[in-house]
Amino acid sequence: MTIRNVLLAVTALAVLVPVGAGCSAHAHVTAETAPPPPPPEAPPPAPPAPPRLRAHGRAQITGTKISLPGELEFDNGQATIKNTPANDELLATLLETLKDSPAVTKLRIEGYTDNKGTTTANMTLSQNRANAVAAFLASHGIDSSRLVAQGFGMANPLVPNDTKDHMAMNRRTEFHIAEIDGKPANDNTLAPNGAAH
Repeated sequence: MTIRNVLLAVTALAVLVPVGAGCSAHAHVTAETAPPPPPPEAPPPAPPAPPRLRAHGRAQITGTKISLPGELEFDNGQATIKNTPANDELLATLLETLKDSPAVTKLRIEGYTDNKGTTTANMTLSQNRANAVAAFLASHGIDSSRLVAQGFGMANPLVPNDTKDHMAMNRRTEFHIAEIDGKPANDNTLAPNGAAH
């Protein structure tokens, strides 16, 4: 076989078998990707700062009690608050404490007496004295809806009513925070410095 014959045979073969013929497969593979995971949830917002309760002057807030540096004095056997510099200072201290502590939505003013007199008379006197303090605060800008007055008469003495000094200790007015931001307050809802939890 000559070169010419080889070339003719290759050419004939090329005509009979087209180029690219044969076994071939084309696969079109599409890689499906999973959707990206959702972004992580944002952390919950930080809780609001606890309401700050501010005691003025020499007042102290311990638990739910606002303690004043002295005792309010009333006319003997009456519900009239005595007009004295000491009373003026105590009432001003209480007033400023309430004005600067709007989180206190309810203050309970509690009146107490000694055991001199009848139970009924002492209950009435203690209620009227608590009312007098509430009226003073309301007349000086504290919303009356924030105030509740309650008389206890001779109940809950601090000490036995066996001496004049002890009887004077039992004649008292106490101030208790009953609500913080409209929710009942108790010693567990207030920190020692008076900040609500």
